[in-house]
Amino acid sequence: DRLFRVAGSALWQNIVAEGKPQNRKPDSSTKSVFSFHHLMIGLIILLQIGGIIDARTHVFYGVEIESFFVPAHYFLYGGWLAILGLLVTYVGLQVRKKSSPAEWLPPRYALVALWAILFGISGGLDAIWHTLFGFELNLEILLSPSHLVLFLAFGLIYFGVLSHAIYQFNLSAREHQSSFRKSLPLIIGIASLFVIVFWPTWY
Repeated sequence: DRLFRVAGSALWQNIVAEGKPQNRKPDSSTKSVFSFHHLMIGLIILLQIGGIIDARTHVFYGVEIESFFVPAHYFLYGGWLAILGLLVTYVGLQVRKKSSPAEWLPPRYALVALWAILFGISGGLDAIWHTLFGFELNLEILLSPSHLVLFLAFGLIYFGVLSHAIYQFNLSAREHQSSFRKSLPLIIGIASLFVIVFWPTWY
């Protein structure tokens, strides 16, 4: 019971972390968070591409697919595994540094971790669904229960990354306004969230 309370408290502290303006120079910890965040931005783009390839495969080749284990799914779930692997690696490094549980992930990245777990669970459900009922075509893609959960997990992962980008913006708003490189994660986060919101209209 105490373990659940501690874990819940750490998750909440991470999720509601507030970005307050800072004037001090970035230290090694800040730089590692910066590098982690930019790497994660690259991985969510990879995940987005995997999702688009998977959707295209359903639309054009759904009738021909006979197994869950197809290249489109390798790309999609490979992107998810890369995100999960990066999160686990960062947590492991922070545990070795004896950081507090709330600091095991960069501020607000607990959201990404939670929804990445949901994505994995929905991926398992997706495999079961395809095994039992085959592959959907056209609008059926949007009505599959496993795909609905995947859409939700997609959007919430992007929202978590965007939330951290907003946190970083609040730390140094002036730098973000004057530097395209600094603003890029925020722009990509917003764009990715828009893509997942409007994705269903493509069908």
